[in-house]
Amino acid sequence: MTFEACMERLEEIVRRLSLPGVTLDESLKLYEEGTRIAERALELLEEGEGKMVLLQKRMENLFAKGADHE
Repeated sequence: MTFEACMERLEEIVRRLSLPGVTLDESLKLYEEGTRIAERALELLEEGEGKMVLLQKRMENLFAKGADHE
């Protein structure tokens, strides 16, 4: 599931929980699903952050090597 798909599903869950007539059982199931999806979204963000840090370090190394050759 992509980050965007996670966010869309979370929005849908919030909308459903806001509707009148949602049973306690359904609310608990939706809350549980929302918790799992939120955890996945956080994992995806952390993966993306890790990739950005790695790319930034690579770029810094490239610029440092380029400055050494001048």
